[in-house]
Amino acid sequence: MAVAATLSDPPLNLLPGVVRDGRIECLGAEFPAPRAHPSGRTVTLGVRPHQVRLERGGPGALEWPTEIRLAEVTGSATFLHLLLRDQVHLVAHLPGTRQFTPGGSAVAYVDPAHVLVFDEDGARLPATGAAEVDLHG
Repeated sequence: MAVAATLSDPPLNLLPGVVRDGRIECLGAEFPAPRAHPSGRTVTLGVRPHQVRLERGGPGALEWPTEIRLAEVTGSATFLHLLLRDQVHLVAHLPGTRQFTPGGSAVAYVDPAHVLVFDEDGARLPATGAAEVDLHG
């Protein structure tokens, strides 16, 4: 997790999760758990900011209602700072310049194939399906 966080600019989004009955639950969203990890195991999900979308990318996308906190326009991109439930922060790196109103609402979507899963010690857990071949996140 430390390497993934260090190599991500803007920083890697880290979200709390737990394995339950073969699925990972994270702030109201869920997706199939990597391999056969025991139910009740605490995990941390890593989501690169450029993988966060405001448009649904597919039927299996993770979906989080958010509050817009801040929009930073850099000229060629917009960094959108979002607040999820339980006071968890999420940053989206969106191409182009966009206008957002702080305090407004948005829905953040992430394809589970692009989610990194880490155990309690920060080691990356093996994944199944598309995530195994997604080496570039």
